[in-house]
Amino acid sequence: MDEWRSADAAYQQELMRWSAIPRKDRPLPPIKPIPKQIIVSDITIETVGLRLQENLLGLLLYADELDMLFSNMGRYSRVCQGNPER
Repeated sequence: MDEWRSADAAYQQELMRWSAIPRKDRPLPPIKPIPKQIIVSDITIETVGLRLQENLLGLLLYADELDMLFSNMGRYSRVCQGNPER
């Protein structure tokens, strides 16, 4: 986390320098650092894809298996919403 904090501080300084340049002469803005998140829990499959783009070495998903089973049973099913026909 210290690595991210120092990268964020450098980003803030670079952003201030960039903001001081007149608009017509500005290059592309500095790239904001993304904090690394290695352990995730209670996450949707869509968000997993986003986190994997930020963490190319992978993630550790900590999940209570029974809780995930019951909470995700009908996530993409119309049957769960009271509509037995597809």
